[in-house]
Amino acid sequence: MRNLPKFVGFIAIIAIICLFFSVCDETSGLNNGDNGGKTPTPGLLFTLINGPAYSVSLGEADAVHIVIPAKHNDLPVTTIKQEGFRYSAILSVSIPNSITTIGWSAFYGCIGLTSITIPNSVTSIDSSAFSGCTGLTSITVHENNPNYSSQNGILYNKEKTSLIFAPQGLSGSITIPNGVTSIGDYAFSGCTGLTSITIPNGVTSIGYMAFSGCTGLTSITIPNGVTSIGYYAFSGCTGLTSITIPNSVTSISYYAFSGCTGLTSITIPNSVTSIGDYTFSGCTGFTSITIPNGVTSIGDYAFSGWTSSQTIHIPFATLEEADETWFYYYNQGWRLGCYAVIKNNAGVQVWPLIWE
Repeated sequence: MRNLPKFVGFIAIIAIICLFFSVCDETSGLNNGDNGGKTPTPGLLFTLINGPAYSVSLGEADAVHIVIPAKHNDLPVTTIKQEGFRYSAILSVSIPNSITTIGWSAFYGCIGLTSITIPNSVTSIDSSAFSGCTGLTSITVHENNPNYSSQNGILYNKEKTSLIFAPQGLSGSITIPNGVTSIGDYAFSGCTGLTSITIPNGVTSIGYMAFSGCTGLTSITIPNGVTSIGYYAFSGCTGLTSITIPNSVTSISYYAFSGCTGLTSITIPNSVTSIGDYTFSGCTGFTSITIPNGVTSIGDYAFSGWTSSQTIHIPFATLEEADETWFYYYNQGWRLGCYAVIKNNAGVQVWPLIWE
């Protein structure tokens, strides 16, 4: 009985130790190695992945300033999980030099984030990782990162030949530097504060949703050298009133200008051979548009939402020729949902039919 207090004390110590390691396992680990002297955020969720290593997500963490540990349970934390911090209220995040991958929509909708620093360990960033971060104005990449770089707060590949992502909190005018040849998927999507973007002549490709939802843009010139305009590239750019398409463009992908209600005119060059589904759907500001002779394919619903106050000029003598040439999936599909006046190559109205 005299040894009972010692035994109870020993059991209590063991219990405290077990509790400590249990907490470490379920939250931030605290046994995380070098973390720049910062204390990791408790409550983060870690998932064991191949490596072996861990991915990290918000879990039950309620902090607004997030510090991700470099290690958890003596294994590296290498991945910010897809949708890991989606729609969270975080204001900042410290990413350790162990992270190699920032997953799909990892920080989607984190409107409180204003800046983010990418360490030199990161080798993969999904194009939608920071989408919906409307307060984000700056992305800074460590100069020793082998895959990525930054300039004026915008994310590029290392060589600065590809513009990957512009923070959605940017405003005013942007000049894309010479040397850039491609504008990536989602690159400027949702940048509602931008009023002007200058694209250099070296750019040859514009990606999926590259400028979609840029409601502040009023005009843009696509440089000669671009051969295709990507899906949804300018969709929802309601402030856009004019756009210049160069002779180098051969295809305009589906939904490219859908919902551009402010567009009043556009010139489609003779180089264009295909126009995708819904390309000009909802473009109610046009008075007329002329389809050039070189177009051999127009997708379904390309002009849906057009009204009787608008006119489409076709490069054929009859409407039947247009329907036959531009047959895509549905019969007369290119003009489904379209109530515009259609005139032939002689300027004669062929639709709606005029009965004498």
